[in-house]
Amino acid sequence: MQEETDAPQGGGVQTIAQPILDKLNQFDVHTRRKETCLECGYVGIMGIEEELHPWWLSWWCIALITIVGAIFMGAGLVIGGILIGLRYFGEFDTRVLVCPSCEEAYEQD
Repeated sequence: MQEETDAPQGGGVQTIAQPILDKLNQFDVHTRRKETCLECGYVGIMGIEEELHPWWLSWWCIALITIVGAIFMGAGLVIGGILIGLRYFGEFDTRVLVCPSCEEAYEQD
């Protein structure tokens, strides 16, 4: 069950085993590249269970900084805009990946 392909070595079309596909279909988001499970040795696409953001990029923190900054500093909207840009375009997220073979979950920075 840990092997990903059933295709010949000659460069043919590779398919993912049906039990792995069934488990991957349970997730809304998947990895774009092949990952390796350190628990069972599976190599392939994994499901993303959730994405974790740092506390300073949470919506409540961005709203608080924007409001307080707008009242006291006058630059709150600029700071809030920068934080929103960092939240969407920055590489600060931690993803929780789940192996479809052994269902082990681990965090990936």
